[in-house]
Amino acid sequence: MHSGIRNIDGEKLAKILAYVGSEHDGEALAALHAARRLMLSGGVETPNIQPRKHHPIPENAGPKVSAKDAIELKETIKRLHTQLASKSREATKLTELVYDLQSQVDTLDMALENKTREATGWQRRAWRNYWAAGQR
Repeated sequence: MHSGIRNIDGEKLAKILAYVGSEHDGEALAALHAARRLMLSGGVETPNIQPRKHHPIPENAGPKVSAKDAIELKETIKRLHTQLASKSREATKLTELVYDLQSQVDTLDMALENKTREATGWQRRAWRNYWAAGQR
């Protein structure tokens, strides 16, 4: 065992390495870099791993799609984009309506509060006048 390994927080390293298996490439790569930095700070030398050379994907590597199927897929995607845009516009209009209704509710709520205060004031005045008239 290398003596520098004792200087590394094992729990921290385990937490970092848990992200190496992430489905998100950026997250996994960031975890590898973080683990390497942690190991270097603990005095453990890491091998200089060279990235693999990029090999272009051959044109015949993908699934075979007929021209007819490709056209149908493009039309379906275009139709779905149109539907999405329509639904997005509809959602925007509905959101505006909700904000408008909320504004109306707020206005009515304030008016109700004012009328309640006014009614309470009239009620108090009426009781004072009633008791004052009964005292005579």
